Amino acid sequence: MLKQHIKLYPYQEESVSFLEEHRGCGGVFHEMGLGKTLVAVAYTAKHNLKTLVICPAYLKYNWQDEIQKFTNNSVGIMTKTSVPDTDYVIINYEMLHTLQDNIKAIPFDCVVLDESQYIMNIKSRRTISTYPIVRQIPKRILLSGTPIKNRIAEFFTQIDIIRPGFSSKKDYEHAYVGNKINLKNQEVDLSKLQDVNRMLKKYCIRRQKRDVLKDLPDKAYSTVGVNLPSSVLSPLRGTSGLEYVNRARTLLSKAKIEECVKMIQDHIESDSKVLVYSQHIDHITEIFSRFQDQAVLHFGGINPKIRNENVKRFQEDPSIKLLVGNTDTAVGYTATAADTVIFLDLPWSPSDLKQAEDRAHRIGQKNAVTVKYLIARGTLEEEILRLLQAKEKLLRGSLDGSAEDINIDIRNELIESINNAA
Repeated sequence: MLKQHIKLYPYQEESVSFLEEHRGCGGVFHEMGLGKTLVAVAYTAKHNLKTLVICPAYLKYNWQDEIQKFTNNSVGIMTKTSVPDTDYVIINYEMLHTLQDNIKAIPFDCVVLDESQYIMNIKSRRTISTYPIVRQIPKRILLSGTPIKNRIAEFFTQIDIIRPGFSSKKDYEHAYVGNKINLKNQEVDLSKLQDVNRMLKKYCIRRQKRDVLKDLPDKAYSTVGVNLPSSVLSPLRGTSGLEYVNRARTLLSKAKIEECVKMIQDHIESDSKVLVYSQHIDHITEIFSRFQDQAVLHFGGINPKIRNENVKRFQEDPSIKLLVGNTDTAVGYTATAADTVIFLDLPWSPSDLKQAEDRAHRIGQKNAVTVKYLIARGTLEEEILRLLQAKEKLLRGSLDGSAEDINIDIRNELIESINNAA
């Protein structure tokens, strides 16, 4: 059972009831920051279920902390040499293929797949390793704030785990994808988006912050234009296509570091805590080196346990004013001590962008959150930002049923953006 002092919000209680009604098989796909972990723990603890938690490696220790915070149940992390005999057993996706026999030997009642978009590719080793394990466990809970990252087709594996055999992949694509809803051809079919949303509601529950947390502080956006000399891109003469795009993004990001450092200093001097994100590890470590005594790091090359400790320091230590991280690993942790989120550069996926900014904008945040995009004026970064915003509209239409908000004629704008960037 949950510890006595742990209380659920009404929408979290509703989510637990949803899982009850669906016999423990369903997706909890609330927006980031609405406490999906607590929903899964509340349901499994209520029924005293022996539970396997599968999550990204960097979230294992976060899950261990959360279970210990919410319950008195025992919890352990599975390794190659240790199979804990505990109420909750935690393992990361990457280890499933080597420990399948060990896991199958344990009579789990329930499995929780955290950040379930990790298994969106039906052909990946991660997904292939997950299927035989979860299929033998009677109750299956999927958690994600961004279950669809880019394409509707990616959602098939998640629904297939919640409701095995609900459809063949071919029939699913015919019914919900067709020839239109993809990123190469952006002719949006509103009826299909509405069909996707209706299908989602059968198997999943999703709530948005604006609907359930009326008192959560606002989130404001600011695009900060940075003027850079044209010589920044001079090394790219003679290059084109994807090579040009990738190299240009790296050069532009590096050229904005000094502007980013000034912005961080201004915020720290005004006693704010700041999150800064980049796709480039070299740029992350460069920014960190300017604020070492006041900063912590968070990216994939750091041991997950240390990453977890760094987040705790950022949250609890008044002297730590800055967390510098990689957008790719900005999932599953809480950094509500920050009131400012700065993106040195932009990812390609709108869901990665939302995941990162909502590390600060979530339950527990007391202040308004400002999200700032540093954009090099007159460069492909402006096109990338427009592309991300258009992608987000498409995803919002399928996840939240807001198809009426989608500009039907976004295809030409997107194709033009891609061509300009290339």
